[in-house]
Amino acid sequence: MSQGKESSGEVNIYGIEKVINLNNSNINNQIEIISKPVFLKESGDNLSINGVSLYLKNVSESDIGKVTFNIVFYDTNGDVIETIEHVIKNLVKNKEYPLIIGSKKGGIAIKNYSVNIVEICAPPSPLVTDNEYIQILNHSFLPIASDSYFERIGQKSVLEIAVRNISNVTIATALFEVTFYDAEGEILDVFEHIETDLKAGKSRSVLIYSNNFKDIEAKSYNVKLLKTITTDIEKIQLVRHQAKTNKSGSEEIEGIIKNISDIKTDAVLIATFKNLNKEKIGTQVIRIRNVEPNTTRKFQFIFNTPEGEKVKTYTFDITDRIKRIPDIVNGMVTKNIV
Repeated sequence: MSQGKESSGEVNIYGIEKVINLNNSNINNQIEIISKPVFLKESGDNLSINGVSLYLKNVSESDIGKVTFNIVFYDTNGDVIETIEHVIKNLVKNKEYPLIIGSKKGGIAIKNYSVNIVEICAPPSPLVTDNEYIQILNHSFLPIASDSYFERIGQKSVLEIAVRNISNVTIATALFEVTFYDAEGEILDVFEHIETDLKAGKSRSVLIYSNNFKDIEAKSYNVKLLKTITTDIEKIQLVRHQAKTNKSGSEEIEGIIKNISDIKTDAVLIATFKNLNKEKIGTQVIRIRNVEPNTTRKFQFIFNTPEGEKVKTYTFDITDRIKRIPDIVNGMVTKNIV
């Protein structure tokens, strides 16, 4: 247990000679005792002491989710009367809070007491990690305005970051890992966020939020830039796609790709189809030739679902290395789009 400063000097309040072991009163510079303790008297003619009241303040750099105190009351002989655990939650930065603790042991006068902070639960400080390609210029939680889109969908935690491509090449894909924490430092969610087509020397504002929790306000975050892929590696990106099942049971797929590089290139789309059991039931290869730089191209094709099967999901893999894809690979059906 970390030790803080002790109570200074002697206090004479209602006959109490001194306060002992006021420990952890400024633990890790997070919690500060800002007023002298005042002992509580029982009502009526009984002047015995039955509790203590003091004020504390969150002096840390952020809100604190929970503070757990251990309070021990002593009698005139120094014997323990009672030990009490007390919890205060949601301590806002720079705000004062009362700590009022009464003993349940009636008829025994409290002579001294000790207060120890057992645990402080708070989120870690916000942290972002960039790399030699992308710089994170600033970052903070977005204030959710009344009647805004995010309020209407119940989303209380939206992270806004500004990123800048500081390299001299286009970033095809930037992969971020995002961790959100609650007020007590517990992880709410860990998820990935992807940004695409970030041109050299350009900046962008990015909004990040999780679909795995709502109506909970995240208090901190950790954003790591895991991977950056340049257009030397990834020239073609899938802009959008959709599928519908026709009357014969086949899947009609259509979509748009974009060449985000500065050179003309070919594209190869490898579509993999799976059934309700997540088993692969077929693969189809689509070749799109001569896509001009920074332009889009439409594509469409039909996947003939095997008899007795039903498509549940499909995925795309995209490459520009058309020479590495033969006309038929492991039963793939290939279609060329000129």
